[in-house]
Amino acid sequence: MTVADAFVATLAARGIDTVFGLPGSTEAPLLEAIRADGGLRYVLALHEGAAVSMADGFARARGRPAVVGLHTTVGTMTG
Repeated sequence: MTVADAFVATLAARGIDTVFGLPGSTEAPLLEAIRADGGLRYVLALHEGAAVSMADGFARARGRPAVVGLHTTVGTMTG
């Protein structure tokens, strides 16, 4: 099991079914784990502010925590 797989399993165990994000190169393993799991929905945003705002509105509407993932920095997965 990879760290990404464990993270996805932890989200599922906590009842999280949606992840909002703006992926960069560092999120490739997480996106693959989400795809392989099949139980999480990934909502792609085009800006960090939009991703956070969507997660915030989603959490407020549902009355439960939401998850947002943003990239750390450009190119950290390479080299």
